[in-house]
Amino acid sequence: AHFTGGEALISTQRGVLAKTGIPLDGKILGTIGKPRLTDSGEVIFVAGFDPSGRGLFSTERGFIIGNGDDVDGRTLNDIGEEQVNDNGVVAFSGTLDGQRAIILATPVLDLPDPDHFKCYNIRGQATQTSVDLSDQFEDENGAQVVRPVILCAPVNKNKEGFATPDGKQGPHLVCYRTRRPRGQPRLERRQVVVDNQFGKQTVTVMNRTNLLCVPSSKTELP
Repeated sequence: AHFTGGEALISTQRGVLAKTGIPLDGKILGTIGKPRLTDSGEVIFVAGFDPSGRGLFSTERGFIIGNGDDVDGRTLNDIGEEQVNDNGVVAFSGTLDGQRAIILATPVLDLPDPDHFKCYNIRGQATQTSVDLSDQFEDENGAQVVRPVILCAPVNKNKEGFATPDGKQGPHLVCYRTRRPRGQPRLERRQVVVDNQFGKQTVTVMNRTNLLCVPSSKTELP
């Protein structure tokens, strides 16, 4: 809807969802574009924000992405037409370092912060299992799971407490030694930026450890 001095997104059931001059996720909204509605009731829209920004917003997630943000090492210069599917995945046209591109913005699950873990060497039985693994660094099809070698337990660091209500008895990690498939190429070294409570730094991914860690429950024996 248009009003004197701006625009607003209005729902007949939920009232005003967004409005020019009103902050959303800390950003003062300017011109509001055509909204997209998902089956879950989430509204996705492009809007200007203070003073000269332009970004993608959600009534459920707040600010998603905007010009000047980093996308795979390139700077997002502009946001164009967007489309959203029923799962909240947004595809929009944009400019990355001056080149036109189609960009996907997937929803981030609202999960609790994970626990810290302290890890211990263990000895267990061998297993004969083959798995296909895929992450941001490589695909590994047909990796052999050999045996469990490490147990990681939730730990209370500096009396900060535990993330899960089960505390010390919460989900553990069991890490298995793996054997890479025959013919697996050497892992390409690359640099990534990590950011945590100990600081933000650039680290080099050197090589694979041939470990696979899986969430596990744990029962202590007498």
